Amino acid sequence: MVKFVEDSKTPREDLYVKVKEDLQKARGCYPESITENFNDEEFSKMMFIDGCFILQFMHCLNDESEKLEMSDRQIFHVKRDLLLLENQLPFAVLDSLRKQRKVEVPPIIIDESTESLLLNLVAYESTAALDQLWVSSYILFMDSLIDDAEEWRNDLMA
Repeated sequence: MVKFVEDSKTPREDLYVKVKEDLQKARGCYPESITENFNDEEFSKMMFIDGCFILQFMHCLNDESEKLEMSDRQIFHVKRDLLLLENQLPFAVLDSLRKQRKVEVPPIIIDESTESLLLNLVAYESTAALDQLWVSSYILFMDSLIDDAEEWRNDLMA
């Protein structure tokens, strides 16, 4: 939980408030016989801690530079446990926490060599047996940002 909160660059209290805002929606995802055992504060705290853990776990699995400090066996068991219906968190909780996390896009210097470099990297990706298409995904993401900026500019000038 601590790492997720640090990475989000949002105060812990603000994240917790977002989870509490979805409290009734989250309670509605479980049978009343389960949720009646927890008061609102206990239930919110459980949703907050579990939600932060799940999102940080998923982030670390997708980012090779992040170390989980777990054995492969432990990672396997966590993945399996997350798939159990009784262990799943309501999407609203995960989504409200996820939306609070700031996304940082690494800077790229655009010059006369950028186009050929990116085209060569995309060509390499298409021929290599790679699990992930990082360059293609980055290009599509940047293109969507550019398109959005142009739409905003057009709307403002209209």
